Amino acid sequence: MEYTIRPLTAQDEPILWEMLYQALQTAEIQPPPSREIVREPEYARYVEGWGRAGDAGFVVHDAEKHELLGAVWFRPPASDAKPELAFAVKPGYRKHGIGAALLTQWVKANPEQS
Repeated sequence: MEYTIRPLTAQDEPILWEMLYQALQTAEIQPPPSREIVREPEYARYVEGWGRAGDAGFVVHDAEKHELLGAVWFRPPASDAKPELAFAVKPGYRKHGIGAALLTQWVKANPEQS
């Protein structure tokens, strides 16, 4: 499968809401959770107000259809909290190396945080 990876921008917040929801899609959770779950504070903090200073990441799309496949993103921690890196790949595209490609892209772009 051919895909393209590009940096996230402040305008990509809607993509991250979708990817956050996709990250919650697992075989163990049936039926799938309501889409409103991402608005719960423990999840929303990963996306809400995307584009703040230090927010960075990458998104991957299918090269042919331009379909959203996955994303990796980072937000600087508030105060003394530990930094967290989030990433997700849509369920139908997992186990095809897309997540590894996203993480590799992140490490190459941010070696000081690897």
